[in-house]
Amino acid sequence: RVVQLDGVFVHTMNGKKVYRGGDFNWKSFEAGSSTTPTNLSDEALREYLLTNLKSDIKQLKDGEYYLVMDCVIIDELGEIVYFNYGGISSKFEDVAKAETNGIQKNVQDAFSKKIEALMDNSPRHVPASFKGKPVPMQVSLFSFENPFKVKNGKIIAL
Repeated sequence: RVVQLDGVFVHTMNGKKVYRGGDFNWKSFEAGSSTTPTNLSDEALREYLLTNLKSDIKQLKDGEYYLVMDCVIIDELGEIVYFNYGGISSKFEDVAKAETNGIQKNVQDAFSKKIEALMDNSPRHVPASFKGKPVPMQVSLFSFENPFKVKNGKIIAL
């Protein structure tokens, strides 16, 4: 996929505009509207990833961590087709500045492979539509700014 980026915003993908939440006015969310955002929420995506990372979480020491990710794109078919993953970090930062913060490279590599598999095999979602046509949409990831807490190899707080 060919994308045009501006920081953490994707403007186009394969020559098509990528929509964001701001492209939809709140009146358009009414039932039956022909203009709607994707049904994938950032909270649901974060929960999906962390739930499916339970066995990998055992590799982390007790503490607070962030999934460093941005630019998640859902295409016209409702599939995740693009994302940037920066690793697991003990502080919130963007993908370009992500640091491992003492997390071993083999642990980061294992998380990276698992995240890629989870994103590639995630359930299909309802795509965004604009004036009745399915369109690609970038999912906001505000909930990823919240840490998850690990104690004794288990997530104790999302």
